[in-house]
Order: sequence, then structure tokens, then C-alpha cells
Amino acid sequence: MNQTPKISVIVAAYNAEKYIRRCLDSILAQTMPDFEVIVVNDGSTDGTPAILEEYASQDSRIKVLHKENGGVASARQAGMDAARGEYSIHIDSDDWIDPEMLGEMIESAETNHADMVFCDFYYIHPGNIVEYRSQQPKSLDSLLLLGQMMFDLNGSLCNKLIRRDLLQKYNIHFIRNMNMAEDQYMVLRLLAHEISVSYIPKAYYHYDHTQNDDSLCNSGIYAADRLRPLELISSYTDISPVQEDFDKAVFHLAFEYLYEPISLCPDYGHVFKKHRKAISRAKGFPLYTKVLIFLRIYGVRLPLKSAKKIWKSVQIKTKKKDLG
Repeated sequence: MNQTPKISVIVAAYNAEKYIRRCLDSILAQTMPDFEVIVVNDGSTDGTPAILEEYASQDSRIKVLHKENGGVASARQAGMDAARGEYSIHIDSDDWIDPEMLGEMIESAETNHADMVFCDFYYIHPGNIVEYRSQQPKSLDSLLLLGQMMFDLNGSLCNKLIRRDLLQKYNIHFIRNMNMAEDQYMVLRLLAHEISVSYIPKAYYHYDHTQNDDSLCNSGIYAADRLRPLELISSYTDISPVQEDFDKAVFHLAFEYLYEPISLCPDYGHVFKKHRKAISRAKGFPLYTKVLIFLRIYGVRLPLKSAKKIWKSVQIKTKKKDLG
């Protein structure tokens, strides 16, 4: 095996016996062969370890790491610590990639002297409904792109090829106890620095949202966890040039969890109260949605039907007033 492969592909796997073969087969089918695959078995209790060892015995590019269960962030970091490639990319164990992905992404990186390359992806909904998700950026300026990765674009690492030495240079690591949006945090941290970025308007990655019952993220998605990357990056970086994106991202989460089960945001008021200014500033959202959010922050949760009736009444009164 090449001592310094061009790309390190990191796969974190937990109880993935149902789909890990599909993932690994798609990686091994790449038209560009100069890569290593580091699969981190994060304490699986099913047949995943045996499958991984089987693949490692058949292809010298595959290295398997076994560790106690510690969550997706610790598994990803273990893979990064073992990586030797010039670039790295993360592939989730329940997803798969097209054969041209690594080759075309590394070609773009080298042609454009890019530190990060990202592309579009396919999102597979339940019922095998496939949605093409374009990631067309408004700008490739790293700071402006940081803002877009907060709200408009997907902050995942799975569709991003990254020059690995930059993570070392800027001392960027996964936070071990951050097991939700941990990859978005890494992307935002990297984009906070002046790096060169290129974009490929093609989809190679298949994000399968139908196969994650036993995945690394198999627990409830809590609002506080999804807010954490945004809060951390705003503490590390002057985000004033992209404040509007930050405000929209916070508002969107506040509204998304407004009518989610209370168990996913048991302390809604505490979580969002500190972001009142951002919610107030957020542009492009109806006024009544902000009213609903602020009522909830202060302990009042109106039924959605009642809220719409109230807003309709306000609209009628406002229109009459405008007409004199």
C-alpha cells in the first residue's frame, strides 16, 4: 500500500451489518484507486466486526479499528488520527457513493488548488423517493461560505473532500461528546480560516435516510445539540459578516422545535432565550412565527390552529386600518 495515499476515506460504523457491505463496495468500486479506507467499529454488538475483518482480509487498502462505543464524534476522530492521506472524506456506513466521486473530487482539488471540494448529493427518503439536493453556493469565499453552511447548505463532511494537514495546522478536532452536527462544527471551524474552496455541480453521494435505525445517531435529535455548533463558531469567530445567516439558522431551529415533542427540547425557553436578538433580527419569516416563538420561550405554547386564527385576525384588522 502506498505509504501516503491521496485520500483517506473514514467510515464510522455502529451495528451496521445491514448496509455496511453496500457502503464498502461502493468505495472499493472507485475509478481512482489511490486511497485508503479506515473503518472504525464503534463497539458494534451485531455482525459488523466480522464483516469488516472479511473486507480487510480481501483488500489491503482497508484498515479496521475496533474501539469501545463512544459515539460518532469519537469514532470519526479515531479514524482521522489513523489517517495518512493527503485529503480526507467521511462516508457514513448506511450511505454509498458513485464510482467517479473520489477521482473527480481530487481532480477538482488539484486543478483549482483547493483546500476543500464539495459537491451535490442525493437524499433518499422513506419509500425510496430520491431527491437531488443542489449545493450551489452564492460565493466560494470561505467566510461567506461559512454563513451558507449554517443555513442554506448542508454542513456534512460526507460530500466534502478536505486537505488533511489544514485540520492539523488549525488544531481542529471533533469534540468527543458532540454526537449531533459534529461534522457541521468541523466544516464551520475550517471555513473560519482563509482557505480555497471549489464546488462541483454534480451529485455522487447517496444519503440514505431510510436505513438509520441502528446508526450512530439513533437517539432523539435535541435542539440544544443542533444549536451547539452555531454557538461554538460564534464564540471562536467574528461572524458579523454572516450575522444574517446565523440569525436565520437559529430562527429556523426555534421554529422547527416549536411543535416537536417536548422530550426533544425539554427546556425550550432556556435553550432559545439567549438567542432572542437573533430570532428578532431574522429576515424573511412571517411575524406571527416570531410571536409564537417568543410566547413559547416565556412558557406559552399556543395550538397551531389557534395561532393561525389569531394571526388571520391581526391581518384583517391591519388591512382595515390601512384602508382607513
